[in-house]
Amino acid sequence: MVQGVGEVAKLRAERGLTNPKLNINTTLFETNYRNLNEIVEIADEMGADNINFHHPLFINKKMYDDHNQIFNQITPDWLDLCGRNSLRWTRRSL
Repeated sequence: MVQGVGEVAKLRAERGLTNPKLNINTTLFETNYRNLNEIVEIADEMGADNINFHHPLFINKKMYDDHNQIFNQITPDWLDLCGRNSLRWTRRSL
């Protein structure tokens, strides 16, 4: 994937184009949240225009609660890193 995105960025630059935009989406979880700088560096090396960081989405409150129970045991500093008020369960109608 890295090579393919880099090739698209190279061809785009050679042709003086601004499209297609190269957007990278990354889901943050317990095994990668401490590597954000490395993720940004890789996206930059690939020639990405944008990088989005997302926390997992939950289908229901039980999934949310189960995740937080496990995640907070593994990475107790997570809430301090992202802000304690940023992870809240919100029910939205579809």
